[in-house]
Amino acid sequence: MLSSATSGGIALCFTNLGGRAEVEGDYSSALSFLKRALLIQRDLRDLSTMSLSLLAIGYVACAVAEPVHAARIWGRRELLREEIDAPVHEADRLEYNEHVAAARAAARDYSAVDAAWMEGRAITVEQAIEYVLNELPPS
Repeated sequence: MLSSATSGGIALCFTNLGGRAEVEGDYSSALSFLKRALLIQRDLRDLSTMSLSLLAIGYVACAVAEPVHAARIWGRRELLREEIDAPVHEADRLEYNEHVAAARAAARDYSAVDAAWMEGRAITVEQAIEYVLNELPPS
């Protein structure tokens, strides 16, 4: 059995690989890496790194034309950041805001995105993970 530190390092590597694949447009690989990271982070209760994975998963969802899914994931991610008292740095907030604006524009129905955002804020971390694993369409 791996130590928590080793498992955490592996999860962070998967998160970084998923983020890199997302940036390169390889959404299938990105989602695969990020889901694997999320499972480890769940087992470790590594909420800080889990926040990064949820952010990147939302980026993937938005990129594959699933803005409502992205909003739901980001809603939970925002609440998680509040719960662990980890505000987003301003430089990161700018990129994030661009993705949120793209999701709203892609949805063409701001109310659907806003409703999904609030749904995301109303679910538990475990429910968010299950949502990602079972409901998020494959890319």
